Amino acid sequence: MHPEAHANPQARDRLRFTAMTGCPTWRRGPPLWNRHPDQRTIETCIVPLADDGRRVDKMIGVAVAYDATGRPI
Repeated sequence: MHPEAHANPQARDRLRFTAMTGCPTWRRGPPLWNRHPDQRTIETCIVPLADDGRRVDKMIGVAVAYDATGRPI
């Protein structure tokens, strides 16, 4: 996870939701923090994983950043 995720309420709430419900989440919108000036939009998916099939003990995430024209970076 990004080092600033814990300090951002929206990111923190999303991670907590995924951990507590076991439901994956998807988001597309402006970055929640500045990574690079060319990144105008980011699309992310966070998926819960559970060694025992029930209790979430890991999460995997993927992100795609887009520039101002909507092209993936």
